Amino acid sequence: MGPRGKLGKYETGFARVFGGLGVTSFVRTGSGPANIVIMRHGFTFVEILLVLVCIGILAVLALPRVNAWSDRWAVGRATAETALFYQRVRFAAVVRSATIRIRFSPERLTAESETPTRRVIEALPGPARYGVRLRVSRSLIRLYPNGLGLGAANTKLVFRRGLAAESLTVSRLGRLKRWR
Repeated sequence: MGPRGKLGKYETGFARVFGGLGVTSFVRTGSGPANIVIMRHGFTFVEILLVLVCIGILAVLALPRVNAWSDRWAVGRATAETALFYQRVRFAAVVRSATIRIRFSPERLTAESETPTRRVIEALPGPARYGVRLRVSRSLIRLYPNGLGLGAANTKLVFRRGLAAESLTVSRLGRLKRWR
């Protein structure tokens, strides 16, 4: 072997002609000059198809887990928003020194003052916007100006989507407990 490696003088010619792209191989036959054989490096259609099939199988296996995660996220989000809505309305009852009615429905959460004008204090889209079903033991709760609940004793709100479920319970004192 010469100082330039296995191919000797032909190696420099390759670098000049092909720019050293690495897609060409040298084949040395006997004592004559080296024959240059161009070999393409890449993937065949069958190899690409096999990889796509493997990715598809993994996606099918992962889909139930992704759906379950999505359901838990939607139920958690709907529950948290409803709990926050309730806490804001309870605080508003204390600050305004007014009795407030809260109405829970899957499409809309509303809070209105219990005066002859029935002015809406706060309204939010319900859990149905996340595809979450809501089941309520009492759809109407009143909060006194001191924050205590009237007709709120053990009111239970159950949020459900797929296999994921959470619930909120309102105590007779108007406090809220989240069950996961």
